[in-house]
Amino acid sequence: MKKLLLTILLVLVTFAVGCGHTEVDPTKANFHTELQTKYLTGDPENATLYAKGNEELSIPLPIHLEWDGSASSYTITIKVKGSSKSLTYTTTTNELDVYNLFSNTTYEWDVNGEAKDDFTTIEGLRNLYIDGLTNVRDIGGYDAGGSLVKQGMLIRSSKLTADDTGEIIISQKGIEELKKLGIKTELDLRDIEPDSDGNIEQGGITSSVIDGVNYISFPMKSGGNYLQLNREVLPALFEILANEDNYPILFHCSIGTDRTGVVAFLVNGLLGVSKEDLYRDYLFSNFGYIHGSRQPKTIKDYIDKVTSDKNQSLSYNIKTYLIAQGVKEEHIYKVIGIMLMFAL
Repeated sequence: MKKLLLTILLVLVTFAVGCGHTEVDPTKANFHTELQTKYLTGDPENATLYAKGNEELSIPLPIHLEWDGSASSYTITIKVKGSSKSLTYTTTTNELDVYNLFSNTTYEWDVNGEAKDDFTTIEGLRNLYIDGLTNVRDIGGYDAGGSLVKQGMLIRSSKLTADDTGEIIISQKGIEELKKLGIKTELDLRDIEPDSDGNIEQGGITSSVIDGVNYISFPMKSGGNYLQLNREVLPALFEILANEDNYPILFHCSIGTDRTGVVAFLVNGLLGVSKEDLYRDYLFSNFGYIHGSRQPKTIKDYIDKVTSDKNQSLSYNIKTYLIAQGVKEEHIYKVIGIMLMFAL
């Protein structure tokens, strides 16, 4: 008998949100924890009710697959329905936990060549489990005004190597998982200027810890309004993002929250992601171990800063803002072309 056991029981889960309720689709495989689900189905500005950045709560649950059989070993193949690319796993048991599948996506799978029932993953934020890192998620999967932001293209995370020393902190298991995600470029946003003690935040590293991955040190300033502090580097940033050969890109600063957050805000805001989802993505950092909480005011300040015409969309205003900072219009349209997929 073929069956799929979801990590969270497929029952109708309803959470109170303000004056109303938001329902979690009971037919979809849910990789969000109960705490994450409460946040993701509620008001995004209430993140600190569930997480305050002082412990690791950002890791998703696995999708749990189970099947009948008496073989001594099993080979499991999983792929997006209709795709030619697949993930292959081997096990000697009748079950398998799978992490980091796309959100809102239908998968087909087989065990030793025998097809099993398709399953579809839950909608919403795609948080990822990369061993040794915290605060890891895909900026894709969001609705962008009639289109979807592609998943698997821009992944935000915390640092892979320690600040100042450059010591590797991501585990080998985590490295292997990033290889599965097909990362081609590591974009490191940490500063390379020595501090008062002579320490360099970026650690002086010159290459990625992931073999074969192109490493780009792209220092951004920290310590205040991250959008205002880094206006001058935006043209160079979008030149990197406009190069299709760089994708998929893993981008990070130290804890993957502030400098990483402003890049995610600019890209998703430009693409047409709603203000609610921009808040939701930014404030999800409170589920990571980031040594302190982040507040909605940061995104409000960013929105206010880029908005020159309140009668126009946020996407229009961000485009106008970027051009005013010297970003080439051709690079803006290239990023849009790379990151958006078919209309809904």
